[in-house]
Amino acid sequence: MRHEQSRTDARRAGRSVFRRLARFVLAFFGSLVVGYVVTFVRFHLGTPTVSHDYLADVNARAAAARPEESAWPLYREAIAQIGQDGPIQPSAAVVFYSFGEIGPDDPLLPDALAYIERATPALDLVREGARRAKLGLVVGYDTEHDLFGMPPCPELGPLKPGIDSSLLNVLLPQLGVFRSLARTLVFEARITTDPDRRTEDLLSLFQLSRQTREVPMLINDLVAIAIAELACNEIQNGLARDPGMLSSEQLERLASAITSWGEGYPNMQLQGERAVFGDTLQRTFTDNGNGSGRITAEGFKTVKERDIFANGLVGAVMKPIVAAGMASRAEHSRAFNAIMDSAERVIAAEPWERDDTELALMSHESRTDGLRMPLVELFTPSFGKAIWSEMHCDTTRHAALIAIALELYRREHGAYPASLDALAPRFLPSVPRDPFDGQPLRYELRDGVACVWSIGADRKDDGGQPTPSGREMSGAWTLVPRGEIANRLATEPDKYDGDWLLLPPPPEAFVLSSESEDFQDWLRSNTPE
Repeated sequence: MRHEQSRTDARRAGRSVFRRLARFVLAFFGSLVVGYVVTFVRFHLGTPTVSHDYLADVNARAAAARPEESAWPLYREAIAQIGQDGPIQPSAAVVFYSFGEIGPDDPLLPDALAYIERATPALDLVREGARRAKLGLVVGYDTEHDLFGMPPCPELGPLKPGIDSSLLNVLLPQLGVFRSLARTLVFEARITTDPDRRTEDLLSLFQLSRQTREVPMLINDLVAIAIAELACNEIQNGLARDPGMLSSEQLERLASAITSWGEGYPNMQLQGERAVFGDTLQRTFTDNGNGSGRITAEGFKTVKERDIFANGLVGAVMKPIVAAGMASRAEHSRAFNAIMDSAERVIAAEPWERDDTELALMSHESRTDGLRMPLVELFTPSFGKAIWSEMHCDTTRHAALIAIALELYRREHGAYPASLDALAPRFLPSVPRDPFDGQPLRYELRDGVACVWSIGADRKDDGGQPTPSGREMSGAWTLVPRGEIANRLATEPDKYDGDWLLLPPPPEAFVLSSESEDFQDWLRSNTPE
């Protein structure tokens, strides 16, 4: 009997344990189901609140421009004539080969000059616009067809509310057009024999570049930098080509334009990037009234799609769970603004004083947890190239100023000075500093030729000797963090072991279109038999 009772008790105990385990499992999975349902409903019921007009912030400068000081109406009229769809166009051969490649003896030069002649009235409008103080272009959600006064594409319907009408969809098509206009002005400045026209073209480039910065976006600054560098390079090349072409007064006007180019602006503008991110947050997250919130179902569409988020049952099930694990609106905002603050500290500092830790951070694409803060990962710019471009432009402008000052000194004294110190303050406010160590840029007279250089990325003076790879392939101008120099010199000495040569500019070398294999192949394929 006892054995039978023991077996019975054991069976009852086993059933009790099983029932408790079953109840636990059911309760556990039940709570998961309830939790998921709550998460699912919460995810799909969340709605954003658009409370701030970030587009107005981006357009503040343009909106404040008075009609009489706005260049955009003149540029728009010029673009209607010589823009991509305008009636005045260069020949297909000139377009393929490009103005920048056409030298003084090129067979395509007559075609290019004929185009410049036809385009002169439109280019006069560009020069007139460049004499105005502001651009005055209010950007918006219009297509580029609307922006340039053309009918909209019938395929494009009205913008939908939410993320579709955010700053993400604000187009900046003027940037590509401005670069095209700049290349045309540089070509005319290079080939003209009229010193007044040459001066006006170069001055127009600096003002067009400055006007481009009116919209405070990083891409605008990068385009402005590219245009300013075109002008500076042409000043240096022009002085090497024909030192006496421009009068001293004209050279002084160019020096003034170079000096004033950055006045009123930070080295690089990030207000636009902050505005785009802020606008995206307010359209993708809820607003709890205290600066935070959670991502919405509609907002989740802005996240970079991964396979697990694809449309279908798996995506529909997983998105609420993944969204629940994302950082809040406030966390996204703090992380993004911390990166922007760090970038602004790096940009605002003198190049030789920039913190290497932050500088190295700016060179890397991802600086946050991409799963928890996907919008920070998506919207943080890659600052490395921007920081280097800003430093390169700044030094290029200094080199152009020195080139002008040297020529003015030579005209007055009959020879170049023995030291750059002799240029200041009459011809140069002060001797520009080397971006890599803060010392005055290096200078030496060699057989009557004025040579100016920076010590370059390796932070050592090689006496003005370029890297073994030559000036075109040199990495000497890149702002390599000090901690990475030894590795670069060990792995790529041909690229980094040498100085950054600023003056004299490299000799202009043009490949004749008649000797270009690419052009001849294009010509054969486009010539009727």
